[in-house]
Order: sequence, then structure tokens, then C-alpha cells
Amino acid sequence: MDYLQLWNFILWAGGTFRSFTFLELSYLEWIGLLWTLAWIVYCIPYFINTLYCIWIAPVLGHYANLRKMGKWAVVTGASDGIGKAYAEEIARLGVNVVLISRSKSKLDDLARELGEKFGVQTKVVSVDFTEGLHIYDEIQKELEGLEIGTLVNNIGIFYPYVEYFTERPNARKHSQDMIFCNVFPVTFMTHMILPQMCSRGRGVIINIGSYLGTIPCPLNSMYSGTKAFTERFTESLSMEYEKSGVIIQAVIPEYVSTRMSGVTKPSWTTPSAKEYVRKALKTVGVESRTSVYIPHRLAILAHETGIFLWRRFGSRAIFNVFLHLRANSKHRLAVLKQSQRT
Repeated sequence: MDYLQLWNFILWAGGTFRSFTFLELSYLEWIGLLWTLAWIVYCIPYFINTLYCIWIAPVLGHYANLRKMGKWAVVTGASDGIGKAYAEEIARLGVNVVLISRSKSKLDDLARELGEKFGVQTKVVSVDFTEGLHIYDEIQKELEGLEIGTLVNNIGIFYPYVEYFTERPNARKHSQDMIFCNVFPVTFMTHMILPQMCSRGRGVIINIGSYLGTIPCPLNSMYSGTKAFTERFTESLSMEYEKSGVIIQAVIPEYVSTRMSGVTKPSWTTPSAKEYVRKALKTVGVESRTSVYIPHRLAILAHETGIFLWRRFGSRAIFNVFLHLRANSKHRLAVLKQSQRT
């Protein structure tokens, strides 16, 4: 078949489709109708669920009461940002808190502040999660004998800048550290504490993921991959242990105003850690996967509803944005080096 015959066939097929009607509607009208119905069927339940989870359930008090889960809560990555906000809000509820992170001075300051403000007991465990698996034996000794009702797996590290996977300085060590901080703690801390929760028939485990874990993220591949693990692991466990009485929740924030994100000033798209956590705690027991801030929730909705249409396009757009950021960073670094020489 030559090109002319192929073109004539395409014209014939197009004319045939245009002449097709069913119940007095053309094929284009049927496509538009079915597409609209599909969006309605998908989006209306989603918006009803959002309305209930974000506004109605908190007002009615349908979320979990952490005070009834156990006397103690454990928060990893508690020295800054979202982890610190979880520690503060849980202590505000009257629950004793074990604070785990690397910076002992920050943990000591926070422990003293929580004790003075909320009258709770605190315990500080200073460990560096990048040091390997032996730290979990140390943590387990420190937690021995405590009735732990809440676990917040928040510890994690982020790329300080975007870069190709193998071109980052100390790339192999950086990848290892990210696995040690973003994958191992959520796995081994859960493995350590979940059995005692199951034996009591109650407990809460909150694992902090990221919007970047819901999408392919070139030039941020390790962070995106490790946070994707957190989300899948948490959703699977939530279903696996749904009859045990233990609530397991994945929290999926986009950008929050923290030191790690580099966003210093809260805005309508980027809440403070304290505001975000206050909202998130009111979804515990309401939904197993949550993104509580409306702009973040809409971003995830846009991605998930358009995944079959623009997944490749969206990933390419992110890649191009990060390439631009990378070029700008290298230019600024070159200018800085030049100025230092002169």
C-alpha cells in the first residue's frame, strides 16, 4: 500500500466515523459524553471524601484519640520541621514523647520545652541514622518497657540541589545515606514497635512521604524513589493490619515551610509545619493516605486523574524545570568561584 492509498483509507475511515450515529448522537458527542461521565464518576466521590476528611470529620471528632493509644509516642527526625511539629502537637495532647534525631542539643532543648509547656515526660535518643543498622539495637534498648501507642516515622534527608544520579559529589555515599535515612527507619522502627501495638489491639503509625514520591522525578531520583517506597509500604501495611486495631497512615505533603524544603516563609500553597501537622492529626483514623492541605491535595488529584494522559509529559516538564535549576546553580557557583579568585 503506497502513501496515496493509505491517505485515501484514512479519509474513508474518517468519513465513516463522522457518519456514524447512535440514538441521534454522533461519535464525537458520545466520546464527549462518556468522558464527562467518567470525570463525574471519579471526581464527585473524591470531592465528597475530601469534604468529609478535611472539614466534617475534624468537626465531628471522628479522628483517632492518641491519648487512648498508649502512654508514649515516638517521633523520629524530631529536632526540626514536620517532626518537631508532630512532637509538639502530640505533647499538647498530653502524651509522653520519645524524641529521636541526630542533634542532641536540639533534642534536649525541645524536651525541656515540651516538659515545661505541656507537663509531659520526654526521652531523648540521639542517633545518626546514616551510620547503619546497629543503631536500631541502641534505639530498642532505649524504648524497652515503654507503652508506645504512636509512632511517627519522619526522619529523612533531601537533595540539597538537583543533579544527575552519578554526577553528585560522593554520589554512592549520598545514595547510601538516603536509603539509610528514608527507607530503613520506616521499615525497622515499624518492625520494632508494631508487635506491641498489635498485642494491645490499638496504636497509630504515621509515615511521612512526599508528593515527589507520587511522580517520576528526574534529577531527584533517589528521593522520589525512597518516598515512593514509603507510600507503597504504608498503604500495603494499612490493609494488611486493618483488623488488628492499629491505624497506619501515609502523610503525603508537597512543600511545607521547613529548613529541609528551603521554604522559609509560609504561603497559601506552602503551610508552616505546625499548621500542616495540626490538620494532619485530625485525619488519623479517617483516611489511610492523606494530603491535608488543599493545594497539595489538588496537585495530587491533578496528577492521578491525568496519569494516563500526561504522565510522560508531566515527568518531562519536571525534568526540564530541574535542568533549568541545575544550570542556574552551576552558573551561580561559577560566578562565585570567579569572584573569589579576583
